[in-house]
Amino acid sequence: MRSRLLVVAATIVFLVMGSSTFGEGQGRTVKVSFIDTVTAGPQAQCDGFQIWADWVAQYTLIMHLDDAGNLLRQNNLYRVLGESIYYNSTDPAKAVSGGPGEVQPQSVNSVTGVIMFQGLGWKIRIPGAGIILAETGVTVLQCEPYTFANCVVVRDAGWNQVNTGDWAAVCNYLQ
Repeated sequence: MRSRLLVVAATIVFLVMGSSTFGEGQGRTVKVSFIDTVTAGPQAQCDGFQIWADWVAQYTLIMHLDDAGNLLRQNNLYRVLGESIYYNSTDPAKAVSGGPGEVQPQSVNSVTGVIMFQGLGWKIRIPGAGIILAETGVTVLQCEPYTFANCVVVRDAGWNQVNTGDWAAVCNYLQ
């Protein structure tokens, strides 16, 4: 989910920049950083309830443009500030913390259509029991160049409970 939010945020920034005029004959690198608050975002479906999450994150986008101002590639960093909270949608008092340290670097290549996510994008822990859900390692998607349509996972290495939908331990804890 966080990676999808980052791609959406990057797309919005790029569309806004698309209306800007860039100098002839010079490529450009543009850096944008902003903070976003996500509230009550559904993350997973459990038996009888959804897991929702709230967090605040800092996005840093570094866009590499060609001479005409077209996006060639982009490096992004998504970092949760503090701890995220995951909770039962029908009983918000049943909650568990995520983080600290949820961070996901991402590289997007418009020319090749390759998107790569890495890092510790998700980390949910139960006090006294430790981490019960994590998304770590590297995920590589091959998409159509420039449009990023028809993406296919070509590599998914690491602890991948979010990508595989393995939220059972979190569902059990939040019942």
